[in-house]
Amino acid sequence: MELIVVRDDRRALEDYLTTIYRLEEVYGVARTCDIARELRVKPGTVTKMISKLASRGYVSWSPYRGVRLTERGREVAEKIIRRHRIAECFFNSMLGFDLVKSHVYAHLLEHLPDEVFEKLYALLGKPTKCPHGNPIPGAGCAPPSDKPLARFSPRTRVEVTRILCNSHTETLLRLQSMGIAPGIEVCIEDSSSDGIVLSISGGARASIDKELAMYVRGVERGAC
Repeated sequence: MELIVVRDDRRALEDYLTTIYRLEEVYGVARTCDIARELRVKPGTVTKMISKLASRGYVSWSPYRGVRLTERGREVAEKIIRRHRIAECFFNSMLGFDLVKSHVYAHLLEHLPDEVFEKLYALLGKPTKCPHGNPIPGAGCAPPSDKPLARFSPRTRVEVTRILCNSHTETLLRLQSMGIAPGIEVCIEDSSSDGIVLSISGGARASIDKELAMYVRGVERGAC
């Protein structure tokens, strides 16, 4: 059997495309500065790579409007995201790792061949969502009609439906420390330009900035 090796340039391409995919999930568009922050590289490096991706038809790019995946780019990104979310299901449900470790370990596996993940997918019973509540591409599950916590009015009771992920663990660690996870209900107590104050099931209270609140999606469950 021939050993399959993922070339560094291919991995870099996939990392850029999945980063853009995740930023589009959060903001609707990926800005160069956000891509640089996510990948921890210089903005100039991002500009060169985005220019290359655009020339190859993977992204559309406007310097003042940001970066979006083309159909070709989205097809590649969704293959990697599918692998990642299947791996998260494996680490979480089969091996018992928490959401943060499942995310970290899945990132280490996501460049393996598709056949590995399709066998895992069948073994797991063909889940439609990852442990963070996000749809697995190709699993027939449309994104729920939810919205970020930052966009709910004060005194609204919200059920958390999913947590969007990024390249770092800090976001997931902060939310985990607050007890915020899919299925948890929170009450938006106050909202301002600085952030939101909420109470969490069980009586705990937390204050989170608007940036972090963009990563938490939920649906309204009445007043509180």
